[in-house]
Amino acid sequence: MEKKAYFFSKNSLRILKTLQNEGRVHSVFKNSINILTPEKTLLTLLSKKKEIYRNPISIVIDEEDFTNWHILPHEKVVYKDDYLIFLNRKLYVNLGNKITWDSSFRYFGPLSPPHVIQKNIETLKFFIKVMKWNKGLLPLVIDVFPHSPFSKKILPILIEIMEDNHMNLEVIEGIVGLGDGLTPSGDDFLSGFLIILYYFGRYLNLTDRLDRIISPLLEIIPTKTNLISATFLTLAAKGEAFFLLREIIKDLLGRRAFDMENIRFLIEYGGTSGASILAGLIFGIDYVLKHLYRETKEVIV
Repeated sequence: MEKKAYFFSKNSLRILKTLQNEGRVHSVFKNSINILTPEKTLLTLLSKKKEIYRNPISIVIDEEDFTNWHILPHEKVVYKDDYLIFLNRKLYVNLGNKITWDSSFRYFGPLSPPHVIQKNIETLKFFIKVMKWNKGLLPLVIDVFPHSPFSKKILPILIEIMEDNHMNLEVIEGIVGLGDGLTPSGDDFLSGFLIILYYFGRYLNLTDRLDRIISPLLEIIPTKTNLISATFLTLAAKGEAFFLLREIIKDLLGRRAFDMENIRFLIEYGGTSGASILAGLIFGIDYVLKHLYRETKEVIV
């Protein structure tokens, strides 16, 4: 198969080389194929149709979808001589003309003043209400939306987190693995929350304090949810976000306006996953504005 691979996350280049020792196909979907490496990490092949959702461990392939590839879970995969080899099929991966992107947050400011960030969030909530985007766990941050069974379970946890500026690990742990779907809705919500904590932890020099919660959480996550969900939760906790989410965060925190089209794309992502990630993002910013700015007495101009 002479298909061009053109967008590489920096992580994917490192992971690709580990397949020289052979990996296996973990899961196959219409627009993505997940490969399990010998190191028990994942690498995602993503169709160009979903390029805007490219994730921290992805390679975007010049293909509309993978329906006709006829690749099955558990097939052996080897990377050799610029080819990904699935049994008797070969995918040419040309590293010579690659385009790479960095999924991590390397830049921590300047941010908008807290009152501008708060206004952005309130405006965003208003538009979500007007558009009636009642999906996933958005009822947790949009008070007019009726609750689902999962949001009812998570709501008391969030109330406790919001009332406690020190955060209790056992309380946060209760969200992991809660919900249905390939990535449980609780995990999606938590990934949005963790990426915000990562960002502000470094911006406000609170890394040590937040790491006391996040580091033990990372040890718990693999025992409470599936491999795909655990992978993206761990990446979020380390400040790695997929492309669309990173752009939305930049808009909400660093600008006086945001792109509603990006918000729509996120809400449409993966059934309810994008909506739940956005809910976690909004909750995380609300948490930071209530507790971390006030506690650090940070003045941003």
